[in-house]
Amino acid sequence: MGSGLDIMQAGNPPRARFLNYPLGFEAGQPFNEDNQLAVLAAAISGFDEMTEPGIEPVNFSWEQGWQMISDRDKNSAGSDLRSERDATPRYQTPRDKELAEGS
Repeated sequence: MGSGLDIMQAGNPPRARFLNYPLGFEAGQPFNEDNQLAVLAAAISGFDEMTEPGIEPVNFSWEQGWQMISDRDKNSAGSDLRSERDATPRYQTPRDKELAEGS
């Protein structure tokens, strides 16, 4: 289960479910136990239902979550110091780089 489709596609998992919620909310909406249980059930059902490799979307929508993220970003303008995304590989350790580039 993941909520970053581009990240999931880059990782190319054998089977996965995509939840179109903001990053960090892969287990469902905060403080909404019914939604969390439904998301978990959708993720677990993939073990039985997914017979082919791929990334399948699950049918959940949470527009308020995207608005919450947008509002947060507006209120904290300039506080995100992360670099822009690009296709440059990044590694946690020099050994990771050796292993990745040697394969």
